[in-house]
Amino acid sequence: MSDDILLQIIREKENGQSNLKTAKKVGCDISDVVRVLQDTQQIVSSYLDENKTDRDIAYELRLLPDDVDEVITFYQSTSKVKSSKKGSEPPRQIKRVPHSNPKVNKTKELEKNAALVLEAIKNGKGRNKAIYNETMLSDYSISKALSHLRLTPEKARLEALSHSLENGVRSWTELRDNIGYNHADLTKLMKKNDFFTKYNFTLDDLVYKNPSKRLSINQKKKIVLDAIEMGAASRKVIRDITGFPYCTVSKTLNELGKTKESLHLERVESYLAEGGRSLQILCSDLDLEPSGLQKLFVRHNLEKKLNFKYDDFTAYGKNEYANELIAQGEKLQTIATKALSGKTKELARLYVRNSAQYGIWNKGREEKAMKLSKQRENIISTLLTDIIKRAKGDFATEKTIEYIFGARTDEEHYPLKQVQHVFRLYEKMNTASQRLDSHEIAEKTYLEHGGNVTEILQSVGLK
Repeated sequence: MSDDILLQIIREKENGQSNLKTAKKVGCDISDVVRVLQDTQQIVSSYLDENKTDRDIAYELRLLPDDVDEVITFYQSTSKVKSSKKGSEPPRQIKRVPHSNPKVNKTKELEKNAALVLEAIKNGKGRNKAIYNETMLSDYSISKALSHLRLTPEKARLEALSHSLENGVRSWTELRDNIGYNHADLTKLMKKNDFFTKYNFTLDDLVYKNPSKRLSINQKKKIVLDAIEMGAASRKVIRDITGFPYCTVSKTLNELGKTKESLHLERVESYLAEGGRSLQILCSDLDLEPSGLQKLFVRHNLEKKLNFKYDDFTAYGKNEYANELIAQGEKLQTIATKALSGKTKELARLYVRNSAQYGIWNKGREEKAMKLSKQRENIISTLLTDIIKRAKGDFATEKTIEYIFGARTDEEHYPLKQVQHVFRLYEKMNTASQRLDSHEIAEKTYLEHGGNVTEILQSVGLK
């Protein structure tokens, strides 16, 4: 039913009408009236008992917040009438929760945002982008907060600049990013407000983030060469050491006639000449992965030129679980499946090779093979002891075991079932004092000729 029909039913009931008359006036069935009254009473009671607001009740009943008061008043009056009957329970006290005032909530939120923005300004953030990075507030919220603080964007930037200089910030780049003005505008602003005298500094005290701007090309070359002598062999590493941007590093390296490949080769040669063997350090200096260094060795045939094997490097693999499996000598497919996200056996082999762990893996394989060999020997020894115990008194079985572990040669041997059959026939004929005919035994045991029978018998000392 719609919210209008619900209000009509409640108003009719307030006038003392019965459910039947209410249904006729509203134009619905009497069962619908009873159901609506019961459902509404249950919703109102449960929400008020849980200290929900009128707005929550309005949402549940699909009413306007102003109409909720009429519904609650009706059900409070009906509960008092019912409880006044003789023998009934005392009326239940229903707590009314006032509407939440949206204006109060907005004011609190505004004050909270204003406090965050003020804290950001004290930290030297003046432009909206810098304040956003500090507070994660939207531009609209920042503007409202500044209005609440009675600060214009220009005054906010001035306050932030003052706090930055007071906190000892002397970087043009940091001031520009946080305040939002270029160098010329910042200089004018600082002179206008006499910040040089107030905070006791000069323009020369303000430094650039890029120190190469005030250096000549020869000075840049010297600094880059010093970085290369320290072990830097890539643009990234040189940038980290010198503080120059990529473009400056690239231009300086071009002036020096050094390419990426030549830097890598020079560093590899010098590092190995110094006795270095750490794959991790060399990869860090070259800014390469182990696979990249391996390709460099192959591309320039460095193993032969430098008389140094790649596997002689100290192992360096980033995948710790894969390294553990390699040390245990696991199969390449097992390493690929368990530690390399199901990659192929070939990629596992490349990982072992590139991380200079082939020697470790090979040693692990040998140790694992020796361990398995010992386990097999123990198992065979146990089985053999058990077989010998069981074979006591059985001539054919004893001679077959003797043939297996003593007399049989690797060059030529016969199926064990045939060998055992030969010995059984030999025993039977010998017991019956029959003439031994090797050709007859060969036919019965499906051997090629009698010479095979003679060879088997002679191998265990029988004639």
